[in-house]
Amino acid sequence: MRSDGRRIVLSVLAVIAVAGLSFWAGRGTSERTNADAVSSQQEIQVRSIRGVPDKTEQARKFPQPAADDLNQEIRKTGNQAAGPAAPPALEPLPSSRPPSAPPISPSIEAARAAMGRKAYDKAAEMLRQALAEETDPEKRMVIGLMLYECRVRTQAYEEALTLGRELLTLSPSPEERLTLNRQLAALLHRMGKPDEAETLLSQSMAEEQDSAIRAKYDAQLRSVWRHTPGRTDEVVTNLTARVSANPQDELALRQLGDIYLKSRRDYKAAQPVYEQLAALYPEEQQIQAALVSIYRENHNYDGVRRVYENRLEQTGEGPTLRFQIAQTELQAGRGDEAVAYAEKHLAGEQATLFQLQLLSTVYDKAGRKDAAIATLDTAITRETNAQQQLSMQFQKAEMLIWNKQYVAAETLLRSIIKSAGDDQQTISRAKGEIVRIFEMQGKMSELNL
Repeated sequence: MRSDGRRIVLSVLAVIAVAGLSFWAGRGTSERTNADAVSSQQEIQVRSIRGVPDKTEQARKFPQPAADDLNQEIRKTGNQAAGPAAPPALEPLPSSRPPSAPPISPSIEAARAAMGRKAYDKAAEMLRQALAEETDPEKRMVIGLMLYECRVRTQAYEEALTLGRELLTLSPSPEERLTLNRQLAALLHRMGKPDEAETLLSQSMAEEQDSAIRAKYDAQLRSVWRHTPGRTDEVVTNLTARVSANPQDELALRQLGDIYLKSRRDYKAAQPVYEQLAALYPEEQQIQAALVSIYRENHNYDGVRRVYENRLEQTGEGPTLRFQIAQTELQAGRGDEAVAYAEKHLAGEQATLFQLQLLSTVYDKAGRKDAAIATLDTAITRETNAQQQLSMQFQKAEMLIWNKQYVAAETLLRSIIKSAGDDQQTISRAKGEIVRIFEMQGKMSELNL
């Protein structure tokens, strides 16, 4: 069984491997910045039916319906679409010893102290001797990682590479092996050996049984391609040829789709690839979520609607999915169709209070202000839970403010204050909204609370 110390040391290495980007500083910075913007925009598009809202619209506080599994996947995909992280930086381990690490000899403590003084060559000498004398695999791992740090810090990359490969023979777990292989791939790339880095990651991915870890290897592999001039173009050409020869080549389709979506952010090229994947694996939510993100980027709202409708067929009736379809119609500029769809699937005598809230939101976004307020009033009247009723009253106040019905909004908020009793949190919130009303009208001098 592995000691806590070994797991802690390797977990620190994993954090550094993912977070440390100094090796790649200045390379692809604008690409990652643009990716963050794309990811943020996709998140807004999923949540807003007006596309990318301005700051005023973002300030609206309508409670959003709880997302179903597909919508959660869409959000995750939107984040993933920001592109894979660059290969891990060659940042070494911190020199502080984890409190639960295996007991080590005074010489190792002395080496650690030397590392703290940045005397890495001196520390390396002591560590080499300790490593040669130690037989316990766990202690060898801890010592080896310390020596690896010293060699990386002094740019002794060949020795660090040899040592890293030796550490892989100490029966690491899949997660530990992933961390070490990512470090070694970064090391090889820095040494000007991108082909060896690619081979290491490809072989490791092929041998790995865990799909989540394979995905991490795949993301790392795309990063190596992206940071090797011309290599991504070669890979795209090879993968395209494979897909042409075998349209059901899952690995080629996934890698090609990931390159277009996550590395190049070429949504036009990604669309047919993910459509092909969705046809092969219609129940895989990650593919559907990626396809929704792609369709949104391409303003293909009919495609978005098809994905949601397919999801409805697989899962049965779902108010949130119905609401998402209505939102999609609104994004497409088809307000009448959105209202008709929402009235068909979210209205009626059997409609739940949640469905009425969703319907009210659709009315509001479609410009049917009176219908939105009337529907929300119906939900408020039917609600028996005081806290839920209060939440909907604040939602109504927000609607009124957004519609510039300031007098009605203020009246509602003052009635909330009057009914709040000793609930200072509700009183404070309502007063804050009243202040906002007067600020928006430029009448702060007339405010009386």
